[in-house]
Amino acid sequence: MDILVRKLNVYVTIRKHHHNNKNSQINKNNIPGRPAKSNVAAHNEHSVDTRELALEMLIEISERGAFSHIVLRSVLDKYQYLSKQDRAFMTRLVDGTIEYMLQLDYIIDSFSKTQIRKMKPFIRNLLRMSVYQIKYMDAVPDSAVCNEAVKLAKRHKFAQLSGFVNGVLRNIARNIDSVQFDTLSIRYSMPQWIVDRFVSAYGEKKAEEIFKAFHNKSTISIRTNLTRCTPDELRAMLEAEGVTVTAVDELNYVFIKPKKQRSSHGNLII
Repeated sequence: MDILVRKLNVYVTIRKHHHNNKNSQINKNNIPGRPAKSNVAAHNEHSVDTRELALEMLIEISERGAFSHIVLRSVLDKYQYLSKQDRAFMTRLVDGTIEYMLQLDYIIDSFSKTQIRKMKPFIRNLLRMSVYQIKYMDAVPDSAVCNEAVKLAKRHKFAQLSGFVNGVLRNIARNIDSVQFDTLSIRYSMPQWIVDRFVSAYGEKKAEEIFKAFHNKSTISIRTNLTRCTPDELRAMLEAEGVTVTAVDELNYVFIKPKKQRSSHGNLII
């Protein structure tokens, strides 16, 4: 069992930070945000499209084997002038699309005559991140998701496929609640080999509880640095930034941030 747990830990790390391709090599010149040789389109402070940046990062990660944390940090460092909400939106969109990629591919394949593996990399990742917004980001209107996806397709010279993108996404948006996930692998976006191992070790019911827990968001705890300020001062600073926290009774210098607190883009703002 210890061996299984270690294998799972390795997989989870790879899943979050690296495309599952043994032959992939990281090309630092391809990381979004590098000004000289990056494949990311040139942006300036007045024309930054966070969805476009997210899409370029997803292509770099899923198609070229770059590490997600390196790509994301590079972009966030370059575009530090972006608002907190824009940075949070972009981070959640990239991380969420990677986390749910197996499930997103299943949804797309259920509504598209062209299967995901046969699509052009740009269109494949455009649909993935758009479906993630439709299913998991309630604060983003479905119509906005579809319209922005069409704009991105046209902007990157895929105008001939913009109708396809629009049709698939609007069909998914209309029917997303009726999509059924018949397997644990698709329901929790978990590779089948991990599902098989856990079902064999714990039984299907317990295995599903474990997979469900993988997707639960951890509570954010904040500890006061008593050499810098008092708990009351820290709480006042957080509330001034629009962050509501709850004090821990047993530890008066520790606060907990509610899980459901979100920004206007549907992401945690802390």
